[in-house]
Formats: sequence, structure tokens, C-alpha cells
Amino acid sequence: MAMVPPVTSQLMQPWVAYPHNQSNDVINSPVFVWVNGPTVHVVVHLEATNLPSKPFNIYYKLDGKPPVAAGAAFATDGKGSGTAHFAVGGLAAGNHDITVEFNDSADAGTLYMNASANNPGAGPGIPFTI
Repeated sequence: MAMVPPVTSQLMQPWVAYPHNQSNDVINSPVFVWVNGPTVHVVVHLEATNLPSKPFNIYYKLDGKPPVAAGAAFATDGKGSGTAHFAVGGLAAGNHDITVEFNDSADAGTLYMNASANNPGAGPGIPFTI
């Protein structure tokens, strides 16, 4: 029988340090993290933002390091919702954390961040173990 990897989740929220009147249905905007070997997979969903048909850049911060582009395309639909997946591989065994953020493609400000990092220090991220 195949083992299902454990999944950790948090909610995506408008980032408190960059208030631009952005909103979303926080309860229905999860980010899921799970591990497969030395790779962490991230699926993130924004629901009912007030930014329909809006392109975003997705970044992640691994273990408190500077942001890295996730390489996943993301744009909300006409109702302001959307989903994206990205993976980060080649990770060393041990405990890690990952912060997920959505940046505005037009002015590069962070608009949404996962709940544990939704503070001016932008950390800590979502914990996981390889």
C-alpha cells in the first residue's frame, strides 16, 4: 500500500505590511505543503480577491532566506480566484520552513502571504520536514 505524504496547510491573507485595499476570502484561500523525497510541493489558492483578472508573481522564502521566484504563472480569473503549484527540490534532510507570497506584477509590492508569516518580519514560514 502506498504511503500518502503528510500535508501541512495555512491560509493566505492580505499582507499587513503592504496595505493596498487588497482582500480575499481568507477561509477559502489555503496553501498546502507536502514533501516527496527531497522535494517540497506547494499548492496555493486565492479565492474571491477584489483583483479580478490580475497577474501575480509568486515567490517563496526557504528557511528565512531572501525571496526566490517560484516560476509558477498565476493570474486570477474574472471572479478574482486562482490556483498555482510549484515545487522546490534538492533539499537536505531536516526541518525547514517555507513562506509563500504573491507580489503585484505592476509595482512589485507583496499583496498576499501565508498566515504564519503575515507580520512585518515576514516569518516564520510553514514548517515541514524532509
